[in-house]
Amino acid sequence: MKSILKNLSNLNINYFEKDIRLKYTGCNDSTAEYAALDSPQQIINKSDYDLIWKDSSAESFRTTDREVISGKPQINHLESIQVAGGIKDFLITKTSLLDDNDKVVGIIGCNICVSGFTLAKKEGYFNPEEQRLYLGKAFGDKNLSKKQVDVFKCILHAFTTPEIALYLKIPTATVRSIIKELKNKLQCRSKAEIVLIAIKNGWTFLINEKVYLPKNFGANS
Repeated sequence: MKSILKNLSNLNINYFEKDIRLKYTGCNDSTAEYAALDSPQQIINKSDYDLIWKDSSAESFRTTDREVISGKPQINHLESIQVAGGIKDFLITKTSLLDDNDKVVGIIGCNICVSGFTLAKKEGYFNPEEQRLYLGKAFGDKNLSKKQVDVFKCILHAFTTPEIALYLKIPTATVRSIIKELKNKLQCRSKAEIVLIAIKNGWTFLINEKVYLPKNFGANS
């Protein structure tokens, strides 16, 4: 995880993660700078009430954090935030962080300062007609098949493995096999890293389709 954070420090996005108590467990350099901290290490164990945006955004951050933990991701939410240097506009995306046993262990997210800037998608692109995600040169110009994209979207929405199987109407063993394929193609070792790579490469637009499990989904299965 630490090596991923180091890589994210070189990106034009601000990355952060929190534990289930909504305490920060990590961020990259740019997030620390916006928070008026000397280093990412200083954010660890702090809450939003401890940071520079405590008056402007702490309450709204924690409200949406709780929604994210309950299974409702926040996608491309525009908010004005008090940061070092003044009030700036940020586009925020957050989703719950699951371990490999499908237990919610926290929140991961990213935000991009859009004050005076025009956003563009990063590495790779999604072909809506083929329903394939082309990963770009960083991943050997590989692509994700439609079924792999479907599972990928569900992971970004923080679905558990059984929920993915129920939603896509495929066997759980098939979901596990596809997750292994995703880890191989995306050069990572866990579902958490799959989400991090999506954030890193600007693929969070895949969550925009609002794929949500209905209430009591799978209760009788």
